Amino acid sequence: MLKKKITVLAFLVVSVSFSLTAGAIPLLSHEEVMELSTRGEQYLQNWQNGEAELVARELLEKAGDNKQALFFAGRVKFFQGDYRESLKLLEVAKTGTKLEQSAQDFYDLVSRTYQASEGFIKKESKHFIFRYQPGKDEVLTDYALEGLERAYQELGRDFNYFPEEKIIVEVYPDVESLAAVSTLTREEIETSGTIALCKFNRLIITSPRSLLRGYRWRTTLSHEYVHYLIMKRSNNTVPIWLHEGVAKYEEDRWRRPNWAGLAPASESLLAEALRSDQLITFEQMHPSFAKLKGVKQTRLAFAEVVTVVEYLLSQGSFPVLDRIFEQMKLGKSDDEAINSVLGSSLSQLQEGWKGFLRKKNLKEITGLQEQALKLKDPEAPVEEKEELEEIESERARKFTRLGDLLRNRNRLPAAVIEYQKADESLPNSPIIMNKLALTYLLDQQYAKASDVLLKALKLHPNFVTTYVHLGELYLSQHDYENAIKYYSEANEFNPFNPTIHQNLAFLYQNQGREKEAQREREIFKILTD
Repeated sequence: MLKKKITVLAFLVVSVSFSLTAGAIPLLSHEEVMELSTRGEQYLQNWQNGEAELVARELLEKAGDNKQALFFAGRVKFFQGDYRESLKLLEVAKTGTKLEQSAQDFYDLVSRTYQASEGFIKKESKHFIFRYQPGKDEVLTDYALEGLERAYQELGRDFNYFPEEKIIVEVYPDVESLAAVSTLTREEIETSGTIALCKFNRLIITSPRSLLRGYRWRTTLSHEYVHYLIMKRSNNTVPIWLHEGVAKYEEDRWRRPNWAGLAPASESLLAEALRSDQLITFEQMHPSFAKLKGVKQTRLAFAEVVTVVEYLLSQGSFPVLDRIFEQMKLGKSDDEAINSVLGSSLSQLQEGWKGFLRKKNLKEITGLQEQALKLKDPEAPVEEKEELEEIESERARKFTRLGDLLRNRNRLPAAVIEYQKADESLPNSPIIMNKLALTYLLDQQYAKASDVLLKALKLHPNFVTTYVHLGELYLSQHDYENAIKYYSEANEFNPFNPTIHQNLAFLYQNQGREKEAQREREIFKILTD
């Protein structure tokens, strides 16, 4: 998710005057330093970091004792991902000086980021630098770089832009550290479901091991990389609605040629909002989706903007977007840019989009809700208890709890009856459907298990447990191709499940794919040592 830039130009210009150290012989006057740093700050705001670095070098060479010069150089180092050096420069700049609040806030951000990332190790590919905490997050490295390099090629062709610099990618172990290195609070992260950012010239994600079921983290990385490309392509002039719409539309390009369309829960949410005239306006989306009130609003906003992009692309493929970006880069507003490229105003575009949606005959499914990303609760004694708490209906929860007790005692037919009662009380719950399917699996009723799982998959394509159970189903039936397919999909959500890697190692070995089998064995060892 894109987090809009913070405004720092003002505080650099109007903050406490930084005086030169006694005895220094400046080559630039204080006014010239301020003018240069203001220009450099605009470069940073525009994501023109190479140009900002040149300004910082000139400032240090010609006015290295000026605290304003040091502060700006520290900012540039931060945007380059060198937090240690950034902190050193900022420490010197603030010595003996009382910073204005915005400057102090930036210093505190750098300090928190340095502490949160201290000890990170890195692995590089041709175009990316992947930084992570030593330990189990090591299993992410090869998967991440492989997916990002594919995104680099596929998205580069769409945007006609291939960054020359290596892009920094950081994975933080939990939401506390994500909050520390961003300008979001933990409450905003949990309320909106924000687990990744494109900010400060880098991609930032939360480790999938901090969530109960993980999430499509490689697709999320690709989503953030789309934001990065838009920032660079447009000099950070694209409004949030278009930013997020394009990122959502393009996020899966690293693994498939075309957008797959809305998930059923998102389609239902959009259909309901369209029918009741409760759509979120573009103004409400500003300045960030992370500021919307709740996961439901965030998901509705994404459903809206991705279909706006679908509508835009129906009028001329990707070059239409590229021309709109170019117009915005020249300083035009979204209304002016769209008018220039399409010959219609932004309000006309929105009306056309609504008509486009009505023709799609979106399906509204009563009671269908996409499961929220759920953080792991370290206090929860077992995962099963956490799942029960997610079932909103007390009646359905009661039947599910009884079904769990019966299944754990191997009374499978009786457990099926209780799960069916739960499913009747709360239809379309992926948790209940998976518990029912698992019971069928244990009872070797494979056809019934398949029916339930395929229904769950259609309704809830982002519920990882369904993929795991489908992998188990096909493994039990010796259908190794499909078993690999579904275990691999499960791995896209949660690469920290040792059973997935153990089974994939067996399946690859069975098919003579020794290199892939060896990688899965190595990951299994990392996770179980």
